[in-house]
Amino acid sequence: MWTRQELKTNAKKSLTGSYWMALLVGLIASVLTGSTSIFQYEFDRNDMHRFAGMEVAWPNLMQNFWVQLIMVSIGIAALVALLFRIFVSTVIEVGESRWFSRNRESKPTPSLGQLFSLFQGSNWMPTVGAMLWMYFWLWLWSLLPLIPIIGGIIFTVIYIAAFQPIAWPADWDWGQWQQNWSWNNQTDQFRGFQDHAPEFFRNNQAAIAVIFAIAVGVLLVACLLTIPVLIKRYAYRMTPWILADNPRIGFRRALKLSRRMTRGHKFELFILDLSFVGWYLLGLILFVVGVVF
Repeated sequence: MWTRQELKTNAKKSLTGSYWMALLVGLIASVLTGSTSIFQYEFDRNDMHRFAGMEVAWPNLMQNFWVQLIMVSIGIAALVALLFRIFVSTVIEVGESRWFSRNRESKPTPSLGQLFSLFQGSNWMPTVGAMLWMYFWLWLWSLLPLIPIIGGIIFTVIYIAAFQPIAWPADWDWGQWQQNWSWNNQTDQFRGFQDHAPEFFRNNQAAIAVIFAIAVGVLLVACLLTIPVLIKRYAYRMTPWILADNPRIGFRRALKLSRRMTRGHKFELFILDLSFVGWYLLGLILFVVGVVF
């Protein structure tokens, strides 16, 4: 049975004399696998105001050549990003595990080429297939918390439609409000609704109470169902390391071995991750310097 202290001590020993190469490998792998983002764009209210002057109907807007070109470019970029994630990032992820395994097993420090070694020979596609199989199952498990959310929405709609219809204020014209909406005058747009808000809440107290109770219940159940998702993530955690040693082991066997290796150790792995939270917070305060060192 391993301990966190023993694991961290062994990690420090294996990084002795190879720290800067390990840092370079981790940085390259983070960039190529999408773990970090160099370019980031934030869509804010100012962007909405830029679009406010575009009083153009959507059908006419979509017929514009430049708009079509932008949409096609976005589609191509999304496709390229998806293919890169499937055929490159997954292999780099396993290559990173291979580099650290080789660095732990022997000296001298492995070359940077170990990070890309799985692209050679007949190892590439088996690695891609096994990693896709792992991510497919993780995706399926990630849908579990959505079940109560979807069920809650369906139940709420049925309840409102059949038992407790929403009572809108008599002089509130929802269709007219939508037609008069303008991004240039958002404050005045909501003023009419604010004037009718007390009447709306007074007329729908029972429905609002039921909806609130459903929302709280759904949120609690969804939070509970994230626990199995977290467990499965730890169950499949050893898959890249298994593939690093034997890329052609087979996607089913790789996941089976990972589940077997983590059986009885998932909680310890969870606590191990929690033990690094302080370092990550320190790194954020010191602009990532704490994480690097």
